[in-house]
Amino acid sequence: MARKALTMETVRKLFALSGNQCAFPGCDHPLVDDGDYVAEVCHIEAANIGGQRYNPNMTDDERRSPANLLVLCHRHHKKTDRLHLYTVEKLKRIKEEHERQFVGKPFSVSEKLIKDAIYEELFFWDDVTQINKSAMDEFDLIMPVDAELSFLDLLNEAIKCQDDLIAIIGDNANTFNLLHDDIGFFLEKIGYDREKYDSVKYYENPFCNVQWEMLNIGSPNIYRRLMTIILQIKIHYLFLKLKANPTDESVLIALKTAQDEIKERAKNVACVD
Repeated sequence: MARKALTMETVRKLFALSGNQCAFPGCDHPLVDDGDYVAEVCHIEAANIGGQRYNPNMTDDERRSPANLLVLCHRHHKKTDRLHLYTVEKLKRIKEEHERQFVGKPFSVSEKLIKDAIYEELFFWDDVTQINKSAMDEFDLIMPVDAELSFLDLLNEAIKCQDDLIAIIGDNANTFNLLHDDIGFFLEKIGYDREKYDSVKYYENPFCNVQWEMLNIGSPNIYRRLMTIILQIKIHYLFLKLKANPTDESVLIALKTAQDEIKERAKNVACVD
């Protein structure tokens, strides 16, 4: 079940005591920058089962109450996923100490920004999931959309689809390459003169080298180009992620691996001709 939407009043209260800055200690990243909402609402105890610090004893209204929410920049929202470091008690203390600084100095935001914070941050993918589920309930061939996949998970799925696609193209190429001989064997089996069939020049035989250029030149080149583009997208994303999380070793390792791969591709991947 999708989480309950935050209320306008809840979001207004969160921003009022935010000072327009991330609640993480020592961070002055703004929540609203030149009129744009550039932060994230974080649940101290998760809104959904399986989320960080999920408490089955809370009601949905308690989960979406101001007491269970704080506003963070993307970098520090991600850091709070480290459950061994950011317990419920620690996050509540961070919230309390941050908001105490701004009592009597409320920060106000427009209705539009409040709606942005509610919809864009928390519920866009919930909406997509609900739309997809309803469609699948009505027609079982609707393709599922997994809104829980991360950016890197999606890239990996795209790469897997690439591999599946090139395997299909390879199977088709083998079928077409064998078509000439298969027809010859069939004609021979039903009593036709195989020599007459084989005497036809390959460029006059419609069953010889069917779609050869598309299967053996065009498709491999498109596939190699697509692999390179996806790898470039991955590297751009990892650079941005590293700027937000400069000490995250997993991002560093992933970026170094992708950089080595693109250098190798830049040097050794040639077009088929």
